[in-house]
Amino acid sequence: MTTYKYDDSGTQLVEERRYSVIPNSGEGAAGTNYDSTSYGYDSMGRRWRTKEASGTIRRTVFDALGRTTDNYIGTNDHSFSGGSAGTTTWSRPRTSSMTAAAAAETTC
Repeated sequence: MTTYKYDDSGTQLVEERRYSVIPNSGEGAAGTNYDSTSYGYDSMGRRWRTKEASGTIRRTVFDALGRTTDNYIGTNDHSFSGGSAGTTTWSRPRTSSMTAAAAAETTC
């Protein structure tokens, strides 16, 4: 069974839970009853962070016009704004395990 949690407005998916053991009551516990994938969004509503149940984190960086400029993948994104171990404001990784996943191509 899979459940979906949305933000307060009901428009953005913030967590997806895939249950392997259905609890007798309540939501259960992560890692015991379900594995979760969480999603983060910027102020423009663009998905910029996905943290999979495996711990893999995927980040997308956008330019001022909203175009994807970089994609990163790794397990530690604390050097990114909103990262899992801090709230610094770097748009590119400095001391994290994030690696450029693919070059974004922008045409005007």
